[in-house]
Amino acid sequence: MYSPWIHTKRLNLPPYNGFIVKNHKVRISLIPLGLLLLTAPAFAQDATPGAGIDPSQIVLEIETLDPPVERQRIGFVNEAVMEDFAHNTSNYLALFSRVFGDSVTIPRFAVGAQVNAAGQVTGVVNPSSEGQVPVWEKEPTPLPIPDGGYVVLAFDTSYQKHNFKKFVATRMKPGARVHLLADQQEVTVQRVAGNTVRPILQLKGAQVFSTTDQEVVLGGRIYPYLPDQPMPITFQGQPVEVQGDGSFTVQASLKPGLNELGFTLLRAGQKIERSQLIRQVKPAPQVSQPVFMWMEQYTSMRLRSREDIYQYLVKAKNSGITHIALDVKGYEGFVSYLKNDLTGRPHVSSMVSAARQGANPNLDLLAEFVRGAHLLGLKLYAAINTFGEGSMQESALIQQHPTWEEQVYRPEDGGQILPVRQSKGPGRVVLFVNPVHHQVRDMQLKTIEEILKNYDVDGLILDRTRFDGGFADFSTYTREAFDGHLKPLGKAVSRWPDDVYRWVQQPDGSFARQEGPLYNDWWTFRAGVIGSFVKEVRTVVDRYKAKGRDLQLGQYVGPSYDNLYEVGINWASPEFQYDPRLSLVNGRIYTPEYSQTGYLPALDFVMLGTYQNDPFSVLQDLTIAGIVSKDHKPLLGGVGLENLSDPDLLRELLQLHRTYSSGILLFEYSTANLDTIRAGLADQQYTRQSWISVSTPSGVPLTLDGVNVPRGTGQLVLYTQAYGASTSTTKFGVEVTVDAQGRVVSGKNLQQARDWNFASPQDNDSLIPRGGFVLSALDASGSRSKRQGLAKAFQVGDPVRAVRMQLEGVKHRSTVDARHVVLQGEVERLGPGENMELRINGQQAVLRNGKFVQRVMLADGLNLIQVQVRVDGQVTLEQTLEVTRLKK
Repeated sequence: MYSPWIHTKRLNLPPYNGFIVKNHKVRISLIPLGLLLLTAPAFAQDATPGAGIDPSQIVLEIETLDPPVERQRIGFVNEAVMEDFAHNTSNYLALFSRVFGDSVTIPRFAVGAQVNAAGQVTGVVNPSSEGQVPVWEKEPTPLPIPDGGYVVLAFDTSYQKHNFKKFVATRMKPGARVHLLADQQEVTVQRVAGNTVRPILQLKGAQVFSTTDQEVVLGGRIYPYLPDQPMPITFQGQPVEVQGDGSFTVQASLKPGLNELGFTLLRAGQKIERSQLIRQVKPAPQVSQPVFMWMEQYTSMRLRSREDIYQYLVKAKNSGITHIALDVKGYEGFVSYLKNDLTGRPHVSSMVSAARQGANPNLDLLAEFVRGAHLLGLKLYAAINTFGEGSMQESALIQQHPTWEEQVYRPEDGGQILPVRQSKGPGRVVLFVNPVHHQVRDMQLKTIEEILKNYDVDGLILDRTRFDGGFADFSTYTREAFDGHLKPLGKAVSRWPDDVYRWVQQPDGSFARQEGPLYNDWWTFRAGVIGSFVKEVRTVVDRYKAKGRDLQLGQYVGPSYDNLYEVGINWASPEFQYDPRLSLVNGRIYTPEYSQTGYLPALDFVMLGTYQNDPFSVLQDLTIAGIVSKDHKPLLGGVGLENLSDPDLLRELLQLHRTYSSGILLFEYSTANLDTIRAGLADQQYTRQSWISVSTPSGVPLTLDGVNVPRGTGQLVLYTQAYGASTSTTKFGVEVTVDAQGRVVSGKNLQQARDWNFASPQDNDSLIPRGGFVLSALDASGSRSKRQGLAKAFQVGDPVRAVRMQLEGVKHRSTVDARHVVLQGEVERLGPGENMELRINGQQAVLRNGKFVQRVMLADGLNLIQVQVRVDGQVTLEQTLEVTRLKK
C-alpha cells in the first residue's frame, strides 16, 4: 500500500483537552445547488468549545434528495491518519479543516473531495465518471483545504466491496452542496473539527527493518505534543517515560525471526496502538552459503570447447563461486544441449540473428558444464526461460504453434487485443507464450523432463515463469479459463476485457487503467495459473528425486515482491498475510484469496534480483522477502555486476548478503571481475587497479569502461571477437571499427554525434573484425560526452592501439609510511600492435610477458607517480597515482 504524506502549514494550536462528546450523530447532507438548509446546532451542555467532536462517537452522513439515502461514518477528524501506517488497510472517511493545515495529499488509490465555506463541493481527486471506477491518479495529489471549508478523504481496501471511496467519488461531485449534521441538526465544520489537531503516535525509524542485533533502541513522539494534557504511553504493557518534547525511547530485546513490538498511547480514554515489524537475523555460516554465478545463454556460448569451459570453472572456483546457474533454454526457445528427445528443440547454433551466432554446433554445453563442475566439486544448475519462446526477430517454436503467442491488451493498439508481435506497445523484446495454454505448459514440462532425464544436473532454476505483464494474456483461451475460475464464485465475465479493466485516455494524452468489477479476481486467477505450473514442475522434480538424486528447484523472481502480481508471480508463503507496514504499491491486491495462491512450499529456494547498488534498498527488499516467505525457505540475494565497478561497494554488497541472505546470486558471468569477487567474498580490500584505454591521433589516450561486456548507458566499451560476431548494440550509440592492421575502417553515427543531431541514427551492432576491435559508446539521455568524445577522436584511416593494465601494490590517493612502494602488475595489448613499452616516472620498466615489478622511492608528503604505456610508439595509456608518505 502506498504510504502517503501530508503537505501542511502547522498553526499555533491550543491544548487538546481530550473531551469526548457521546451519542451524537453528524451528517454531511448533499442537497441541490442553490438550496442550503441552515439550522442552529444543539449539543449537550458539557460540550467544551474548541475541542471538536470525537469521531469515534459520530456518524457522518451524506444525504441526497435522490434516493437511496446513503450514510457513511467519519472515523477521523483533523488527525494525520494517512501518516499512520496502522490505518493503511482500514476503511474510513476522514475530515480535515484549516486547523489541520493548508492542504491534504490524497494517496493514489484514495478519493478526496474539497468543500468550501458555503458547503459546495469545489474539487475532487479521483472522481467517478458515469458511475465507473475512477481512473486513479499516477501520483499522490495535494488538495487544498478551503478557508472555512474542509476536505473529506475516503479510503478503503476495495472500491467494489466497500462504499467509502465509491461514496465520495460518485456522490460528492463538483457543484453538489453538502452540510454537516449532528443529532439531525446542522453544525459548522468549526464545531465538528474544533481548533486543534488530534495527537497521534509517530514511531521513529522504518516501519519494517532487519537487524542482526539482539537488542534495539525504539522510540518516537506524540505529535502534536500537549504537555499540560497527560497522555500515558506503554511499551509491551510497561510504562514509558515521555520527555518534555513528546519524545520517548526504550531498549527492546529481540528473538530470532519476526518481532512485532509496539507502543500504546492512552488518548482521551482511547487506546492508540502502533508497532513495528523487526526481522532479527542470525547469519548462516559462510561455508553453507551457496554463491551462484549466472551465465546467460548468449554469453556462455562463447565458450566453444571443453577446455574453455573447464578453464573458466577453475577460475570461478578459485574466486569463491560454488554453484553455476547455466541458462540452457534462452528466451528465444533454443537450447544449449544436444539430447532433445522429448521436445525436438533446435540447438542454439542454429540461430540466425547476428548477435546469437557463433555457438559450436557439436558442443553439448550442458554436458560439458556438468562434467567440469563435478570434477571441481561445483554444483551445476540448469536455468530455463520458461514462458519465453522467441524474440521479435526469431523463435524456435512459434512458427509451428502460432496460437501459443500471448495476446496483449495495450493502449497503443487502440483497444484491440493483438498478438504481441503485432502490437505497437513499447519494450517488446521477449516473445512470451500464454502460461494458461495447456500445450504451452506441456512443452515446458517436457523441456524440464528431458534435462533431468538426460543430464546429471544438481537442480533446476525457473526464470521468466510468468506472464509478460499486466497487459497479458487476454486471448479467448484465457477468457474461458478465467470464466471457469469465476464460476464457483458466482461470477462471470460479461464485458471483455472491460470487466477486468479498460484503457482511458487522460487529458495529457497518456492512458490509464479504469478498473472493472473483476479487477482483483483477475490478479488472483493469474497468480493461480503460475502457482499451479510451479507445483507441476515440483511433481516432475520429485519423480527424479525418488530415484535417489539430490535435486533442488529454485526460481528467479526479480528484485522485490512489490508489483509481482502484475506478472502472476506469488512466490510467497501461503501463510503470509499482507501487513500495511510493508507499504507495497497496491496493498489492496493481497486479499485472503490471493494469499492462498502462494506457492513457496513447491520451491527449495528463491533467487532475488536485488541488483541495486544501494545497500539500504537491497536490505529493505531482503527484509520484505523474509517476511513474505515467513523465512521458511532460503533466499538468495542478487548482485548485478554490469554497472558495479567499485570494488569497495561490491565488497559491501557481498558482505550484506552474507549477513542477511541465505546465499548469493552473481549476475552475470560476462561482466564479472573474478578478482574483485574473490576479495569481496573474503571481505578483503581489493588493491588491484585496472585501466583500459586506446591511443588517439591527438596523443591523449581515451579511457574505456570495459572490454567485451554489454554496453550500458554512460559507457565506452571495446569489443573483440571473443565477444561474438557483432557488438549486439542498439542505435543512438557511436561505434568505431578498427581492423587487424590497427586502423579505423568505418564508424556508426560519427557525424550525428559531431553535429549532435540524431534525427536519423544508424543502427549500431557493428561486425567485429578478426584481429581488430570495435569501440562503442553510449551516453545517458541528454548527455553527449562519451559519444562526442569517441566521434571527435577518430577519422577513417587513423591508427589506433589499445591496452589493459592491472596494477597492484599501491592504490591511487593512498597514504603510506614506508620509504618506497612496489608497483607490480600486468599490461595486456588488446588487438593489433607489436612493440609495447612501459614507463614509470619517465623510466622504462622491464616487461616480461607483459608482467612487471618496479620499486618507486617516495619523498615526504605528496608524491605523483606517472605511469605510461606506448604501443608501436603511440601513447596508449597514461595514469597518475597520488601517494602520500607520512613525515617521520
